[in-house]
Amino acid sequence: MKRSVSICTVVLIFILSGCGKNSSLVPAIGKLTVDGKPAVGASILFHPAGGAPAKIGATAVSADGTFAVSTDGAPGIAAGTYDLSIIWPDPSVQPTEQQKMFGSFDPGPDLLKGRYATKDKAKLKIEISANSKELAPIELRLK
Repeated sequence: MKRSVSICTVVLIFILSGCGKNSSLVPAIGKLTVDGKPAVGASILFHPAGGAPAKIGATAVSADGTFAVSTDGAPGIAAGTYDLSIIWPDPSVQPTEQQKMFGSFDPGPDLLKGRYATKDKAKLKIEISANSKELAPIELRLK
């Protein structure tokens, strides 16, 4: 009986504290296009600029080109300045059943030809403030 009361107390504390929810993260949604078209399946990493102590944010671009940034699996990202890196694996390259089973799959060539694969190459910066919700569109050109 005492043990179940202790367990219930611990569970209640987690529920009341937001289950570890990080309230310092702000929502950040945006849109990525390449030559005016949505970059479906592209991955974007948000690297803290200048060695700031914030964690890296990440997202994948949906069919309409929109994305929502997450940090450590939680929605949002800490306010600050970020350097971006972007890769866009070729969606026509699909894994075989055997590759899926063994987890050994190369996502295929980067449709951006590596131009934005690292934060140093990309030279893309974005500022996220505590009031940020919708980020300015990211419009890349290959042509």
